[in-house]
Amino acid sequence: MTTLTAEKKIEVGDIIVSSWGYDQTNIDYYKIVRKSAGSVWIQKLKKEYLEQTGWAHYKVVPSDEFASETQLVKRYKTGDNVKISNYAWAYLWDGKPDTETHTC
Repeated sequence: MTTLTAEKKIEVGDIIVSSWGYDQTNIDYYKIVRKSAGSVWIQKLKKEYLEQTGWAHYKVVPSDEFASETQLVKRYKTGDNVKISNYAWAYLWDGKPDTETHTC
């Protein structure tokens, strides 16, 4: 017997996270600032570096501050994901620190 669960849906005020990169892992956070039937308006958030966990490995979380005034409009269908670009998708953030890797 299969139990049906409710599908997660993005709502205004939610934070979404995008993890992308080729030889490094970049983490970007966005806040949903507006939503319509077919689109979401997102605004990029600054991130906070909590700790370095190894060579070029960092634990990060979203800041309360926006990275810029720019709001991006993205098409949205259903569920908990938004296509940010041709190489990056964003999903509902689970509230846990994410691991970013890069060399400075």
